[in-house]
Amino acid sequence: MQKVYSEYTIQPKETLFSLSRRAGISEEEFIALNPQLKDGVKEGMVIKWPVNVPVPPKGIAANLATSLNKSTPKELAILIPFNLTKTESDTVRKQRLRSEKFLNMTLDFYSGALMAIDSAKAMGLPLKVRILDSKESRNTSDVANFKTNLTGANTIIGPFFQSNVETTASLFPNTPVISPLSKETGTAYGNLYNSVPSPDMVKIGMLNWLKVKGGNVLAIVDSKKQAQGS
Repeated sequence: MQKVYSEYTIQPKETLFSLSRRAGISEEEFIALNPQLKDGVKEGMVIKWPVNVPVPPKGIAANLATSLNKSTPKELAILIPFNLTKTESDTVRKQRLRSEKFLNMTLDFYSGALMAIDSAKAMGLPLKVRILDSKESRNTSDVANFKTNLTGANTIIGPFFQSNVETTASLFPNTPVISPLSKETGTAYGNLYNSVPSPDMVKIGMLNWLKVKGGNVLAIVDSKKQAQGS
């Protein structure tokens, strides 16, 4: 059966990656369907679009603030690796603050989370937040002991390390779990979401942006260093 396509006009800031992903086909298949895209994606181009995939709306900017549901309370749990059991005195606390980069990153994240929570409440969101010490290292955490504390949470943010956030996703399969910092990829769970894009996604996004802008790539190579990546 011959496939049928509709026409779609490319909008500002759209890339080959975003278009092919939305259409549900690979970039190679998208270029085979639209050979003109070999020279880059440009605003105003008219391309073929699979009819079984909804055409992206034109010129519509989403404003989430106008569509927020303020009538239903939501419970949010944030798992942060304070590792408070390591801090037994003010002296130890000061030493940790001076020497542990991970603790300082943790406190920065905590500060940002508090600001986000205040902003959400200022917008009138009925948000209940639980912040728990995940007591984690790269391969261990206290998540397994949070079964009671996390019951009823609508969303869980954390822990920080990939293996621990995957454990959380497996323990709470019906709750969205957001990995706040990890760029790693591991076991796929339907309820696990990474807030930080993988290095490959960043590379693809940057290359597509360069194509759209007609940019040039300058490679500075050191013969003494082994090439990394592509």
